[in-house]
Amino acid sequence: MKKVLFLCLCIIVLFSGCEVKKAEEVTNADKFANEYSVSDKNPFVYLSLNEVYDLLDHGTGIIFFGNSDCEVCGVGAEVLTDVLIKNKVKEAYYYNPRRIKEENSKKYKKLLSMIDESSDEEISFNLPCVLVVKDGYITSYNDELVELREEDNDLVIGKDIKKDLRNKYNKLIKDFKSSE
Repeated sequence: MKKVLFLCLCIIVLFSGCEVKKAEEVTNADKFANEYSVSDKNPFVYLSLNEVYDLLDHGTGIIFFGNSDCEVCGVGAEVLTDVLIKNKVKEAYYYNPRRIKEENSKKYKKLLSMIDESSDEEISFNLPCVLVVKDGYITSYNDELVELREEDNDLVIGKDIKKDLRNKYNKLIKDFKSSE
């Protein structure tokens, strides 16, 4: 009887050990690729709001502000991802301000204030928005796709618009790389 009990216990331990699976780690790039339907070779790193504040205060990098529920932001993410990969940018940052913007919270007002203080130009900060930051100073930005959303209820973003956006994002990247 002891042998049968011991054998049953061994079988249970063996099978329970086989069922333990390690959860695959989801990378920032995988998460961004799933969220925006772009290449999983993208260089995006998700930032918390405090990390965004730090970047705007004294950091250097490229930050994409977008909302994956927004079709225009999806186009911006697609084109920017392609440009970053082709320009061999190893790291860019991402933050979705939708929740704090909808709440019009103090955190959102602080973000807008920091953007205003970090730039010589007035930035409307509509999504999608790409900021290039060097030592806490915004050296360039682009949020031109917003104009498309405002002008056209039936949004169709053709090759010409994507090509123009690609050229503008390439200029941002070129400016960023020259300041490194």
